[in-house]
Amino acid sequence: MVLYRMAFAATAPDHQTMVMVNTVCALMILVALPALVARWRPPAGTVATTAWLVALTPALVLDGRTESPLVPAVLWLLTGALLLDETLASGRRRWAVGALVFFALAAQSRPELVAVVPVLGLVVAWRHRTTTGWRATLATLALGWLLLVGPHLLHLRRSIALEQSAGSVPDLGKDFWLAAPMRLVDLALPLQPDLFPVVTTALALAGLALSEGRRLRLALLAVTTGWMLLTVVDLPRTSVPRLHAGAAELLTVVAAWSACAAAARLPWLRARAWLVMGALLWLASAAPGAGKLLARSNEDDTEQFLGDAIAQLPAAGSCVVAIDMGDAPPAHRTQRAFPAYLLRPPHRDGTFYGFEGWSHVGYPNCATGTYLVVDHRCFAMHAAGRAAGISSSPMLASCSQILSAHSWLPVLQRTTPHRGDNEYGYYGNRADFRLGLYRLAAQ
Repeated sequence: MVLYRMAFAATAPDHQTMVMVNTVCALMILVALPALVARWRPPAGTVATTAWLVALTPALVLDGRTESPLVPAVLWLLTGALLLDETLASGRRRWAVGALVFFALAAQSRPELVAVVPVLGLVVAWRHRTTTGWRATLATLALGWLLLVGPHLLHLRRSIALEQSAGSVPDLGKDFWLAAPMRLVDLALPLQPDLFPVVTTALALAGLALSEGRRLRLALLAVTTGWMLLTVVDLPRTSVPRLHAGAAELLTVVAAWSACAAAARLPWLRARAWLVMGALLWLASAAPGAGKLLARSNEDDTEQFLGDAIAQLPAAGSCVVAIDMGDAPPAHRTQRAFPAYLLRPPHRDGTFYGFEGWSHVGYPNCATGTYLVVDHRCFAMHAAGRAAGISSSPMLASCSQILSAHSWLPVLQRTTPHRGDNEYGYYGNRADFRLGLYRLAAQ
C-alpha cells in the first residue's frame, strides 16, 4: 500500500495509477524471473522460453494490467530470491541486506506469502549447500526476517481470528486441510483450460521424466502447489487468475526447463521441428484464456461510464448521490463501493452521498448541482439475495424509488449490453442496462 500511496502523491489517487504501477512491476518481473532462472544454469533456451511464456500467457498479461497488490508482491519475492542466490554465491553482505528487505516486503503483502517466502528461500539456498558457511548465512537471514515480519505475524493471527468470528474464513482445522487438495483440483489456475494454457501444465509435469535439474523442478512444483493450496482458505473462482498468477509463473519456469531439456536430447532439425509444433500447440491452448480473460465485461462498461459521468460534473461544488453499502435493500454480499476518490482533488472537488446519507442530511442541493448516478450497482444483487427474496425486480427498489421521487434532468444516458454474469449471479438474465447521470431538481 505504501508503494501505491507514493504513486498517488506523484500523480493522483486513481485505480489507473495502481494499474500503471503494477504494469511497471510486471515488466520488471520479466527481468527478475529470467535472471533468477539463468543463475540455475538450465538447458539452453530455458531463460528466453520462460520470458516468452510469461509475457504471452493471457492470465499473466491480464494480471499485470490490474490493481492486484500481488503483482508487486511477486516482484519483491523474485527479487529477494535473486539477491539471496547472489548472497550465497558471492558471500557479500550488501546483497544479504537486499534479500532480507525484499523478502520482508513480500511476506507482508499477502497472507500466503508468509509461508511461501521461507520455502522458496530454502529452495534457492539448497543449491549452495556445498558452499562454506551457507547454513550460518541462511540462519542469520532467517532470524532477521522473523524480526522484521514478527509484528505482521501477530497481526495476521488476530485478523484470521476476527475473520473466522465473522464467518468470512472457515475453521482451519484438520478437516479443512484434508479437503483442501480436492478443492484445489477444482480451482487451480494451471488446471483450468479456459483460463490457462494447459500445454504449460503438461510440459511441467511430463518433464519430470527427464533427469536434468529434476530435484529443482520438483521443488519449484512443490512451492507452486503449496502456494495455491494456501489460497483455498478464501478462494472464489473469480479470484483464481489473480491469486494464482505468481504460482503459475513458477510453473512456467518448470515447463520452459522441461521443454528445452527435451529439445536438447534431439538432433538439431528434429529439435527445431519439435519446438515449432510445441509453440503452435501452446498458442492453441492459450487462445481460450485470451478470449475469456481479455473480453470486455460489465465492470469495464461501468468504469467507462463513471469516467464519462465524472467528466460531466462541475470542477467544484457539486454533490453526487449513488447507491452505497448501507442502502436498502441489504447488499447481501454484493459489492456497492463507489469510487468517491474521483470526487476529490485533483479530479473534482465534490461530495459523495449514499441514498440514506443524503436523506439524513435533508436532501441538500449543492452549489453547482446535485447529481444522481445510476450504474450497474443499481442492478446488482447476489444470487443468494435474489433467492431469499431481497430483490426480484431488474432495478433495485432504492434506485427506482429515488428516480420516481425526485424531478431530474438527464445529463448522460447510455444503454450497455449484458456481457455475461459473474460467479455471484449479480445480474441474472437480462439483455441490457440503462445507465444514467441525472441532475436532480431543487426540493
